[in-house]
Amino acid sequence: MRWSPLPRWSPSAGLSLVGACVAAVAFAWTLLSAPVEMPAEEAYRARAISAGFRARVEKAFIQDRMDRVLTLSDEVIEHNPQHRSAWMFRGIALERLGMDRGARLAWVRLLQLTEPSDASSPFWGFQPNPIGPDVEGDLALGASSGPPSAGGESEALPPRLESGDIDRLYVRAWAQRGLGQTEAARRSFTRIADQLVEWTERAGPRARPGVIRAYNLACYRSMAGDTDRALDRLTESINAGYDELEWLEVDPDLDPLRDDPRYLELLESAHAALESGSAS
Repeated sequence: MRWSPLPRWSPSAGLSLVGACVAAVAFAWTLLSAPVEMPAEEAYRARAISAGFRARVEKAFIQDRMDRVLTLSDEVIEHNPQHRSAWMFRGIALERLGMDRGARLAWVRLLQLTEPSDASSPFWGFQPNPIGPDVEGDLALGASSGPPSAGGESEALPPRLESGDIDRLYVRAWAQRGLGQTEAARRSFTRIADQLVEWTERAGPRARPGVIRAYNLACYRSMAGDTDRALDRLTESINAGYDELEWLEVDPDLDPLRDDPRYLELLESAHAALESGSAS
């Protein structure tokens, strides 16, 4: 997966980066060992901080400000340690900043947050599987819940997902990818995409407009390694009117497509069409 290049650092900035690495690991350690219960009086403040989080993170991605993504994620996690999207973006930001240890802690925590409370749940129909020694070592740093399934080859996905399962499986797939469970992550992303296709087919004429649906399918297919269908859905989305090209160019879900000539041609034509429409 190709990441955006980092800005050039001065010596003083390099020292700041070292300090940030230390602070990031310490922050993750503290949160991993913290209880997940949130005092009632903190709930309102947590919701206020979380409001607009996704939009602020997207802006930081567009500006290539991974330090800002990390700060935004940490602010949300501080007040809501169970915020799964914040942990996902924290992991991505730390990876791009080269803070691999902190990123790994984020992915381990995200696996914990997507563990089932009931192992017999139809969504979480996996069989227990051993976790690697590196993950066990990370958990020993202070994780408060039991070892998560590492999402390895023995993790089975159910024949059907419910609508509330999609977001949880999506962030879990990112955690699997971050911990090197590539095949498990691809299966998870594929399962999400297949379920959305099934819902769309069953809905027929009642299905929602296809712009966002096609874009999301492109993202899931991209992360699943299904480049051809990802590009087909991305083309469909753009032809249907998707015009948030600044986000499209930095969306981590589409990173696997960046070097494909078809993606570059599609992006060029989308910019040309947008400029032509603006001119008229």
